Amino acid sequence: MSVALQGEVSSKPMVIKGGHVVFKVSIGRGEIWCAAYKPSGEVREVAERLIEGDVVKVYGGVRRLPTTGELSINLEKLAVVRATRDVGEKNPPCPMCHKTLKSSGRGGLKCLRCGFKVKGKLKIKVEQDRSIIEGFYLPPPRSMRHLAKPLRRYGLEKQGYYKVEEGKVELKEVLL
Repeated sequence: MSVALQGEVSSKPMVIKGGHVVFKVSIGRGEIWCAAYKPSGEVREVAERLIEGDVVKVYGGVRRLPTTGELSINLEKLAVVRATRDVGEKNPPCPMCHKTLKSSGRGGLKCLRCGFKVKGKLKIKVEQDRSIIEGFYLPPPRSMRHLAKPLRRYGLEKQGYYKVEEGKVELKEVLL
């Protein structure tokens, strides 16, 4: 059975044996495992760069994990709806020589260049580059199932249908 679900990434993606990537997506009241297999190319690479809090739409086949019996989605397509900001912490620069302070153990920080010391744990917040773009990701054609639509065909859907009456062909508009 194939599904399309939108949810929030609730666990850090893990690379498992064989180069496959697995992560959990929170959907409503529950969570479901998602697996991006190594041959799925860009889908796998994007899945590996996801972080907790990203909103994604996952498309694929559903199966039960043989070990735990939990449901899992084998990813066939992946859409990053919203990428959250990745904010990390780092040690502040030295006020004297501007080199990054290093930990001096339990009690504080020190500068290895000029010897400046400060007591306490001081961290500054830094936004880190995500290298992930919101959008739609498909595996390479060699990894697609035979009925999957290639990315270059998206947006080219038919906008109407033909009606044939007594030798007369007429195009009827249909709003999608």
